[in-house]
Amino acid sequence: MERCGLQQKEKVIVQAVTRVSRGSFPQSVPADMRRFFRRFAQIRKSAVICALICVNLQEITASCYMEIKAVNHVALHVADVTKSVVFYEQVIGLQPMERPAFDFPGAWFRIGTGQELHLIGDRKAEVSSHHRGTHFALHVTDIRGAEDELRGKNIPFYGPKMRPDGIWQIFVQDPDGHYIELCEVK
Repeated sequence: MERCGLQQKEKVIVQAVTRVSRGSFPQSVPADMRRFFRRFAQIRKSAVICALICVNLQEITASCYMEIKAVNHVALHVADVTKSVVFYEQVIGLQPMERPAFDFPGAWFRIGTGQELHLIGDRKAEVSSHHRGTHFALHVTDIRGAEDELRGKNIPFYGPKMRPDGIWQIFVQDPDGHYIELCEVK
C-alpha cells in the first residue's frame, strides 16, 4: 500500500483549511458544532480552523490512504472447469453463482456472505501450490465435521492440525493441485 507523500498531505490540509475558512464544513462535523464554530470564528478564526481540522482528521487521513474494505474474490486458473465445479460444489460445498458472459470458460461461487471464488478455465501451466505457500483459507464452523465429510467422500487431506495460535486447520487439494485450508476459528 502506497501512502501519499508530504506534498499530498499538505494539499489536503490546505484544501480543508480553505473550506473551513469559507464556512464550508465537512459532513462529519455535526450541525450544533458548526453553529458553535461560526459564532466564535470572528474572535479566534485560526484556532477554530485548527479545531475543525483535528475534528476532521480522520477524513483528511482517509483521503491519503487507499482503503481496503475486504477480500472480494479469489481467482484460480483451472484446467477443466467442469471437474473443478464438481469439486467446489460437491466436496467443498460452495454455492454456484451467476457469472458474466466472458469470452473464456469459467465458473463463480459464493464464499460466505461477501466473498467469491472465480474459476478461470483453460489452464496450461503447472500449478505451484503448497499448504505453507500459495493457498487460500475457508472458515468452517466444525473442523471435525469437515474431517468426517472429507473422509466420507474419500478425499485425501492433511490434518487436522492445530496452529500455534490454537486454530485447527485441514488442507485439501482441488483437482488442479491448488491447496485450500479449512480452518475452525473460535
